Parts: sequence; structure tokens; C-alpha cells
Amino acid sequence: MSSLRGKARSAAVGAVAVIGLATATAAPAAATNSATITMYSARNPTNDLGWGQWWGNPEGSHQNGEIAVFDNECDGDNGIFAALYKHDGTLVNVVSVRGCTSSNVIGVKAESNGGPAWGESVTFEVCKLLPAGQKVDCQSTRRVNA
Repeated sequence: MSSLRGKARSAAVGAVAVIGLATATAAPAAATNSATITMYSARNPTNDLGWGQWWGNPEGSHQNGEIAVFDNECDGDNGIFAALYKHDGTLVNVVSVRGCTSSNVIGVKAESNGGPAWGESVTFEVCKLLPAGQKVDCQSTRRVNA
């Protein structure tokens, strides 16, 4: 487990907000096969509610990437949602989490099972997840599965 994932899983509990700002943290130019998108509180823009992370090939149980979501807040049934799409917009995987400092990690599907090819452009999206299942304040970024 990378130190980034370890730090993410031990995130501190903070204030609560349902709707707010979101930012995408750009990866360095040489590391286009990973991304982190953090969701921030509307009431306190310095408070991160949680985030989603994507690591490209060769991470994950199918050696084709991994998606993780982290919910930093003890705010009831709100959570964090993440999705990965192939270059043509085809949905590959989704993962979500709800609850106090909870996390959820999944392996991206193998190419033979509908996952992205090595070197393929992908879109990674992260949203706030409301109690009734609505996704709000979604942010996305494009990367390369390499």
C-alpha cells in the first residue's frame, strides 16, 4: 500500500457540509496514470469531505488499475462516489463509500472484461453522494491508463 493510500485511510474527522466546492489535483506531467480529486465543504472551503483516487495499470487486482474513495466526515448518509470511463465514454467501474473515515477500494476491470486498454485515455470522475443517492458537485479529469 502506498503512503498516499495509508495517509488517506487515516484521515481526521472534520465538519459537515452537503453541497460545496470541489477541485482536481493535477498529477505531475510524468505521472499521468494517477489522479486525486478532493471534495470540499461549501461552508468551510478548507475542509475536505473526502476524495477519490485512481491509479492506472499495473495496480489493482486485475493489474489494470485501482479506484479508491475516502469519506472523511461523520455526516450521516452522505458519501463519496467515483467512476472510471473509457475514452469513448463507456462506464468501466464505480465505487462509493459512506461513513466516518471510511474507505473502499476496487480493482479496475481487466481489458478482456470491458476495462481500458494499456495506453488508453480514461476519464476519472468523483462526486459527493447525497443520502438518496444523488451525485452532486462532480469533478473529472482525463488521464492515460499506463
